[in-house]
Formats: sequence, structure tokens, C-alpha cells
Amino acid sequence: MPLAHTEVPPVYPAPGSKHAGNRERILREAKDEPFEWLHFGSSLHSFSTVSGNHYMPGMNAAFAAVYQNAWATPWIPPASFGSTPSAQFCLRASRPNTVDPTGLITDYLPPNWSVRKLSHASANFAFQLEPDGWAMAPLARAVQGSYFRTGETIKPWWIGWSIGEATEEAGQDTTFGFITRKQAAGVTGAIFGGGTLLSNVTTVNIPASSPTTGQTFTPGSATHMARELDFPATNGAAGITYTHDASVPYYNVQIASAAVPTNYILCAGARWTNQTSRYGICASTVSVGGAKVGDFLANHSLSWETLRAMVGNRRRIVSISLQVNSAYNGLAARDDGDEANSYYHLLQEFIDGIVANLNPEMIVLISDGTRVDGSAGEDDEYSQMVGADVQIADSRPGLVHVVNSRYAMEQLGYTEACETMTGYTFRNEWASTTAYSAGDIVSFGEPGYQAYFRCIVGHTAASTDKPMSGTNWQLYWRRHRLYLAEGTNLTTAPSDVVHHGGPGGWMKGMLDVSLLFSGNTGYVNPHIWRAR
Repeated sequence: MPLAHTEVPPVYPAPGSKHAGNRERILREAKDEPFEWLHFGSSLHSFSTVSGNHYMPGMNAAFAAVYQNAWATPWIPPASFGSTPSAQFCLRASRPNTVDPTGLITDYLPPNWSVRKLSHASANFAFQLEPDGWAMAPLARAVQGSYFRTGETIKPWWIGWSIGEATEEAGQDTTFGFITRKQAAGVTGAIFGGGTLLSNVTTVNIPASSPTTGQTFTPGSATHMARELDFPATNGAAGITYTHDASVPYYNVQIASAAVPTNYILCAGARWTNQTSRYGICASTVSVGGAKVGDFLANHSLSWETLRAMVGNRRRIVSISLQVNSAYNGLAARDDGDEANSYYHLLQEFIDGIVANLNPEMIVLISDGTRVDGSAGEDDEYSQMVGADVQIADSRPGLVHVVNSRYAMEQLGYTEACETMTGYTFRNEWASTTAYSAGDIVSFGEPGYQAYFRCIVGHTAASTDKPMSGTNWQLYWRRHRLYLAEGTNLTTAPSDVVHHGGPGGWMKGMLDVSLLFSGNTGYVNPHIWRAR
């Protein structure tokens, strides 16, 4: 039987041990060269949910804090996000008037990913560099100032996509056009028409090969192709680059087919990179709501081509967080007699596919956090899945590593008691001169997000004990329900017992990185997170 999560250390193998050496070496070497990090998870990690919109930026901000650099934005599919949901780490995007290609087989796409037809200028995909990441999530405290610095060379990239089984693709255009601009202030959406025009290329050949891997690319090919491509201003030229200027730090690309309205190109993602400071770790998510451990191979078995385009020829790390839906949808932590319903066996099969197709240097199995709505049997299986992770790490020494952030979070005070309203009295928004008793819960609005606090000593409220700002507030209050979703407004009691809200997602993303480096909860400002 696998160990319970309370029997597994925050990081396994333990720092300094023999099999931890590979992990420690890789993390050191990321100081000198860029690493891609691909994360496979659920709605807790998806860019299209509140949880993931903060978890993944939190992870990237923590990496930026460690290495004092962000060498790239994450890869994102041609999607729209900029205000609701919030921007991803250093990136906003929009895809007006675009559609899916006819005959699309979704198995060719990674989880929660898309490919879109870009036709004339009004059906385009635009993606905007956010220089510092401060606008995209609360609690952004990792690095002061810009991640992309004045004088550094920055470059946009896109993923060209072609598959002959999509019948309409026979007419895919071999040329495309793009416009790039920069301006001083960011915008809510991804597209802006003002600022300084940098490039306006109406028609240029789609690169015939990937500049990073050298693989050929043929629009309208009879075989599936996904390639990392750049933006040449003239045929046969190298892709455009720009010198980053902190006074006008928002850089925007709009990409579409050439001017003929009936033509189109297929795009499956985009990003910005720093071509000067090329070191550190950048994490991209390929996560979808409801995902269980066996779902990728069942539903996305042909998507390796796109994933390989995302990692290019760079060194890569893969992380997996698929416990919560697995446990609460009937999977056992380990069942040697029923491998089809065994988390351990399905995860081993998934890892085999990852190794064969992506060749990662390290695979990190990250536990999900507290969940408070399951049966006793489901809770037991959920707890033992971390133990199954340990068994897998032992079977693949040096390659597979375990981050038991669920246990670490409980040590920080994020237990069931701190995530529910059971046994407490919700008193709405904090108010001065109000008498509070131990066990009362109040809401309070901090800059950029809402929070809940639990009274630990009865008192009459005054400015000196106001949560987060009074000189002695910690004598009377503790953070409550920071991890799970807070509710829809300041006077609504929390109701989501599964998903973390913005602050919780951000916190867990940073904590997971902290544990990876240090093996404990003290690496990245734990006072921000502590609940008890």
C-alpha cells in the first residue's frame, strides 16, 4: 500500500540525497541556459480558469525570483484573455473573428489547446508582451521592476500548424502578414491601434523550416506538422527582433494571412522571448478542467507534435498534477489487479509516453492541495496518491521527483478547518467598533483581491487591530480560506470546496517552486502564505 501524504516529506528524494543530485544539477544549470517547463494538470492549473490564471503566473514569478530573469513568456494558444480572466504571466492575447479549421481532429491538440484559422486582418491573433507581470495577478512580489529590461533583444514566435486530415487545409496559404507596435501603457485587451508602429508586413513567405530545430514546414501538408516559427520581414530573412524600451514596454503582434480574404493560415500558439538574457525556467500549462491521469493518452494521443514545437531544441522539464480528479472519480492510488483504474499504473504509462516523445531531463509529480468534499474512501485514495508518486520516483531514480505540497500546505495551516466555514460564524466585512468573538470570520478587501480572516481572541475592533494594516492585528486575527476560492464578492461566504481563488493559486504556484528548490516552505516569503 502506498504511503499516506502525511508520511511523505515535502520533497522526495530529499535534498542532498543521492537521487536528488540530478534535480539539483538541473536547477543549477538553469542559471546559465533556458529551460522549458510543461505542466500537465486540471482546472487548478488551466489558463482559462481563475485557479490556473494565478497558479501558473505564480509559478513563473517564483522562477523569475530565483533566477532574477524571465527568458520568455509562456506559450499560449490562440485564445482571448486580458481582463477576464486575467492575463497570463507577461502576456495578454486576443483572437477576434477566428474559427477552428474544418475537419479538425482534436486528438492532435494538447489539453485545453486550440488551433485557429487566421484569414484577413480582421480575423487575426494578437499577443501583447507585459513587461513585468504586475498586472496579471495579485500578490506579485517576486521581482521588482521589469522582467524584460531596456536594451535587451526581444522576439515574437508562433506555432505554424498543418494537418492534411483537416480537409479544408488544402487551401492553406503559404504567405502571411503581421503588424507590430509598442506603446507606453498597457491595455485591457490585447490589441491596440495606437502607439509606435514597428513593422507592417503585408505579405511574406511562411518560413520553410523552424529556426530553432531546422525541421521543414509545409503549409497544407498531407502529414501533421507543428513548428516553432518566427516573423521574417522579407522572404528568406531571419525573424524580426526589437530592442526593449522600458519607456514604451508593451509590444504587440497581430498575425493573419496575407491580404486576400479567402486565404488563411493555421496558428497553434505564440509567445515572446528574451534573446539577450537566455537563462532561467519558463513554465507553460497544458491543463484542462476535470482531467484525470489517464485522459491525456485517451484524448490527446496525437498532440506530441505540438508539444515538441513548444519545447523546440531547448532543455525541458515536465510536471504533472492529476491527483484530485483521479481520486474523486473512482481511481485507486494503486491497484495491481486493476491497472485500468489504478493511478500508479496509468501514471507510469503516461510517463512512458512523455519520455518517448519529449525526452525531459526531469519529471516532477506535484500533489494537489486540500479538498474537503469527498467520501472517506476517496479521501484515503487521494492521500495515498502521493505515496504512489514516491513509488514511481523509486522506480525511476533521478528522473522522477515528488513535490508534496499538500502536506506542506497543511503544515502552513491550510487544513480543512481553515478552508471551510464549519464551526465558524461569518460576520461579513470587517468594521471598526464592532465586537468580535473567537471563531468569527470577516472579509476584507486588500489591494487586488479579497481575503477572509478568523478571529482568535474576542475584542472590539479598532484601527490598531484592522487585518493586514493594524499594528497588532496578528494578536486577534488569522488568515482564513486564502487557498480555496473566496466567493464572488466581499460579503459572500465561500462556496467552492475544490478550486483555489486568485491568492490561493498564486500562493501554491510559488510554494511548489519553493519546495522544489529548498525542500521546505521557507524559500519564498512564507509569511505571505501562513494561515494559522
